[in-house]
Amino acid sequence: MDIGYSTGSRQAYEQQAAVAHQQQQQTAALQQQQQQQQQQQQQNSGQQQQQQQQHGLQQQLVPPTISVTVSGTTGTTAYTNPPPPVIPVNPPPPVPHPPMTTLIQEQARYSHPPGHRWMQQTNVPPGKFGEEKASASEGPDICAYILTTISILLIMMTFPFSLIFCIKVVQEYERAVIFRLGRLLRGGAKGPGIFFIIPCIDTYCKVDLRTVSFDVPPQEGQADPFRAESAPAYLSAFIPTEPPPPLAEDVYYGVPPLKNTYAWILSKDSVTVAVDAVVYYRISNATIAVSNVEDYGHSTRLLAATTLRNVLGTKNLSEILSERESISHVMQASLDEATDPWGVKVERVEIKDVRLPVQLQRAMAAEAEAAREARAKVIAAEGEQRASRSLKEAAEVIADTPSALQLRYLQTLASIAAEKNSTIVFPIPMELFSGFIAHDQRHEPHNNDGGPSPPMAPPLEKKEPIA
Repeated sequence: MDIGYSTGSRQAYEQQAAVAHQQQQQTAALQQQQQQQQQQQQQNSGQQQQQQQQHGLQQQLVPPTISVTVSGTTGTTAYTNPPPPVIPVNPPPPVPHPPMTTLIQEQARYSHPPGHRWMQQTNVPPGKFGEEKASASEGPDICAYILTTISILLIMMTFPFSLIFCIKVVQEYERAVIFRLGRLLRGGAKGPGIFFIIPCIDTYCKVDLRTVSFDVPPQEGQADPFRAESAPAYLSAFIPTEPPPPLAEDVYYGVPPLKNTYAWILSKDSVTVAVDAVVYYRISNATIAVSNVEDYGHSTRLLAATTLRNVLGTKNLSEILSERESISHVMQASLDEATDPWGVKVERVEIKDVRLPVQLQRAMAAEAEAAREARAKVIAAEGEQRASRSLKEAAEVIADTPSALQLRYLQTLASIAAEKNSTIVFPIPMELFSGFIAHDQRHEPHNNDGGPSPPMAPPLEKKEPIA
């Protein structure tokens, strides 16, 4: 139980404040020196320009001096120009000083809490000020001392009834992040088991460390799926309209279960598909999850939907249907890297189902049916071709061996007799009828042309009249 603060922490705070004040004075002095040097440079450059302009005017107005020297009959003429202007020496370079970014970061460490928005905009990693260094660099002020002392006195005066409000219990899978007067308490998250708080000045938040799963929220068209006024009517039941609960005592930070929804995504080949993806994640650092992000569950869902759209937007429909495992690995790595500053660990991403529009399903079914029919026709043609070759070979074998024809004839009769029919087949050889056929042809009458005469009509019967 952390009650009060020691004298050493106050001395450390005073030393840190003195160091910060000295650094601020040094920074102000360096800035003044830089401004003075810049002003001097500007003045020197202005003087140089004025001197150059005056020198140019003198050269244009004053004629050159002539000196004549006569020696005998020979004359010598010399032209003497004025001397060139003197260019002043450049001022010395400024004295090197530490970069301003380092000084500003050092000052901000003593003026901003670890979960402040400034820490997210600088290069300082949020994990550096984790559970152990949550707010150890900042000591309480006089008001904090007074309120803490009063609370302790009230606890002692109402003992043992005050233990009901001081003792809290968290489960094995939970952690409690305690805030004292709005600041993270030294020691990081508490639990599992029993921990103590000071009523009226301490608040705590429970964080569930178990793995949580959720479905990717729906996306369709250009509307914002997470706003009730822009979402379709059939999606309004899945969209939360109330803001997340405030940070107060006994607030449980958990993710409510979502219904099974689908995300409509446009693939690389301009095909709209409905992808049902599920994400499994857990909290790896309870302090960072509470202090660095307002609602880690909602933020993770938004990031998962965006990542799913970006990843599947670079894939064709065939790749989406066949490379589900690789897409899941890419999404898991991207989400895990992005949610690490939030204290969230993405363990697994799975794509459960891929749905296509009804028209596209019909088109694909018709295409598949046409392909199957084409393959069936090709297979039937190949079978007939092979059967004709086999029949040709069988006919050649039967023609070479007449006994094979008789055997085939007997096999055919056996197969006919095995069937249940009323037709009786007598196997009589054709040689027995050859003599009868020849005899009929010899005794058949012929006409004058030599051909067979047509058959004669039967005689007409004589009918007697009825009396």
